[in-house]
Amino acid sequence: LIFSAAPSRSCTINLLASNWNADTKTQTINDLEVVDSDNGSLRIAQSATDEQFAAWGAAQPRVTNQGYGSITVKLSGTIPTMDIPVEVLIV
Repeated sequence: LIFSAAPSRSCTINLLASNWNADTKTQTINDLEVVDSDNGSLRIAQSATDEQFAAWGAAQPRVTNQGYGSITVKLSGTIPTMDIPVEVLIV
């Protein structure tokens, strides 16, 4: 038997500065082609400016939850004051 994994896919979106929950330091990204059984990860987009990259590093983001059509990002660091382009990877 030969098993093959489904092809990975990605989309580029913006983590909007105005969408962060200040109390929980979370933001949920909606309308993605993701299901709860997928493995979703996040990385900064290649189009990011130096300032956005610095804000990304200071934010220390990670994916903490995902479900049908959404991924939740939580910060361990500082909430960014600017929008940050990210690539969502679904594998």
